[in-house]
Amino acid sequence: MQILLLRHGEAVDHPDDYIRPLTARGRDQAALAGKTLHLFRLVPDKIFMSPLLRAQETAGIVADLLGVTALIPTEYLTPMSDHRQFFDLISPLRGERILLVGHEPHLSAMISLLTTGTRAMRIGMQTGGLALCDTGDPATPGGGALRFLLPPETTSGLLAQTA
Repeated sequence: MQILLLRHGEAVDHPDDYIRPLTARGRDQAALAGKTLHLFRLVPDKIFMSPLLRAQETAGIVADLLGVTALIPTEYLTPMSDHRQFFDLISPLRGERILLVGHEPHLSAMISLLTTGTRAMRIGMQTGGLALCDTGDPATPGGGALRFLLPPETTSGLLAQTA
């Protein structure tokens, strides 16, 4: 299984964290992530996303660019959710490539859990940051390998070189 992780794009400040929309820059970051996945031929079979607006908007932009129709909102990608619940959700998805669109520090903890079996590894994903972990089938804590972690500036540079 391959697990792609994408932190939502930059969002506007708003007192209600659940309805913070993307800024213009955030929409650009989401599009950049989608174009990067296309460039690397890493089109996901399914996109799981946090129910928070900024994550849904990010996932929608990526899905439109890649032609992915399976968009699945899940509470298991909210910032304070329990990672173990997500492993239960994805365990039947053997051999698939999935994209998780969520938030910090949740995504960094997920990368740490996938690769080390603990949440102790310190990782920081910028808004619009993209990562890939290869895992076994099913994905288990400590059974994965981090293949890349790219900030938007790096993906922008990669796309510029291929243009």
